Amino acid sequence: MEVTKAIRQYVERMIDAAPSGMKVLLLDKFTTPIISVVLPQSWLLSKEVYLVDLVSNLGGRSKMHYLKCICFLRPTAESVHDMARELSYPSFSDYYLYFSNTLQKSQIETLAEADVQESVRELQEYFGDFLALTYNTFSLSIPKCYDGGTDRWNQTALDRSVQGLTAVCAALKRRLVLRFERKSGMSTRLAQQVQFTINQTPQVFKPDWSPITLMILDRRLDPVTPLLTPWTYQAMVHELIGITNGRVDLSGVPDIKPDMKEVVFSPENDQFFAKNMYLSFGDLGLTVKNYVTDFQSTTNSTMSLDSISDMKRFVEQYPEFRKLSSQVSKHVTVIGELSRLVDVNKLLETGELEQNLACGTDRHASDLKNLRTVMEREDVSMEMKVKLCMLYTLRYENQSGGSIQEISSLLSRGGASQEQIDAIGGMITYGGKENRQDDLFSFQSLLSKSKFVLKGIKGVQNVYMQHTPLLHEIMDQLIKGKLPVEHYPFLDKAMNSVTKEREKVSEAIVFMVGGATYAEAGTLHALAQGTDTKLLLGGTNMLDSRSFMAEVKEAVQTADV
Repeated sequence: MEVTKAIRQYVERMIDAAPSGMKVLLLDKFTTPIISVVLPQSWLLSKEVYLVDLVSNLGGRSKMHYLKCICFLRPTAESVHDMARELSYPSFSDYYLYFSNTLQKSQIETLAEADVQESVRELQEYFGDFLALTYNTFSLSIPKCYDGGTDRWNQTALDRSVQGLTAVCAALKRRLVLRFERKSGMSTRLAQQVQFTINQTPQVFKPDWSPITLMILDRRLDPVTPLLTPWTYQAMVHELIGITNGRVDLSGVPDIKPDMKEVVFSPENDQFFAKNMYLSFGDLGLTVKNYVTDFQSTTNSTMSLDSISDMKRFVEQYPEFRKLSSQVSKHVTVIGELSRLVDVNKLLETGELEQNLACGTDRHASDLKNLRTVMEREDVSMEMKVKLCMLYTLRYENQSGGSIQEISSLLSRGGASQEQIDAIGGMITYGGKENRQDDLFSFQSLLSKSKFVLKGIKGVQNVYMQHTPLLHEIMDQLIKGKLPVEHYPFLDKAMNSVTKEREKVSEAIVFMVGGATYAEAGTLHALAQGTDTKLLLGGTNMLDSRSFMAEVKEAVQTADV
């Protein structure tokens, strides 16, 4: 049950359906990242695909009637229109059309009318309508969900979420058993719409498929996790640098080599990343050090490799190492940049306070004192100060002393903009105690005694990794059959019985309305490890702290309109 495998199999079937010989692949702006995240260009070349182009680029293509054309498009009005134009003036000999979701009858008629030269050889619906980021993580790339409040859908985002989730169901060939967060109107509505769509298309969704639980949750349930600095590899890269469609832009890194300005960061195409993406930053440093040390033993070098900077200098001085292990040398560069950003942004200095606010025992006076100290530091960014203030107000929302007014005053004196100051109250409006289903902080306090440290390599000092996303507890209870139906009911009301509640779950998808995080993906990976349980994480988007705060701002602003 791997989403990347499902996409790969779809593409293999598309390409294999066309006769042997040179081929062209036409995509649209939606399906291009779906393909590129999972399959490298070299794989397409091995399948005799020598040209990849956008279907909208009609005027920019030469007539190449010796090529067969495979098209993979999302069935939007725009893409169907572009495909119809292409068929009216065909550039290629034969066309094999595949759409990533259900076509409407009118769209099929439009394509048929445009195919005046009868060049279409096949028309199929292949449900690859989601971005498969890793084997257990997918995104629908919806940046904005809200319209008219923090619990009301933007209609376009709702429609797209229904399409994406039903596509995942069809791609995995699973029958959905829907559960949702009762307190969230958005989760409830999405569950209802997904079930309605499935009921309307029985020719696609087979009742004899194996069941899988789809748990739909609201990001407001846990607004803390996206605000925290993560300390595992994949999550750190996304937070500090950014992962976009399986690629990392390193063009802003000081003294970066030309061939490293953009690197692929997909576990499907990078074995080192696949093996180590959930490692802590300290353990990752040790792993890379072992790789570099093994190579160093084959040379006469006696260069010290105690720090990340040492390893980076070694790779630069030994270009043969880069040729021998391009994957590892790429990661040495990325880890070096992460180390630099941790230092520049003083993340080790602020990390402990973040963790104490997120999951430590209640120490209001101490936490407020430490927050005031950080607010006075000029070497801590305003963005970090705002995040710390958000964490503080979420944690001590109803605590007397240290009110939102005082926090706002601290920010104002520190030079924060009015927009940044307003964001503190906006976070409470979005994810305050009244909007959360579970007692987020009491759960975290129970786990705070279990502390993990980053260790083992110079330059990476002890930083607490106490915080565990609330998703861990919810999914652990779900797997064990202990998740209470009064808070997380089945959509099928007949299943809301004690017997059904206690049934253990072996396969589940959890979908986060408002966006998921790579930290939560790591949590599900750890939860399923060493068991037969299979867990997938999906979200309207994959968040970092900046995109999350932008989403919150959008939700609160639409509520005020």
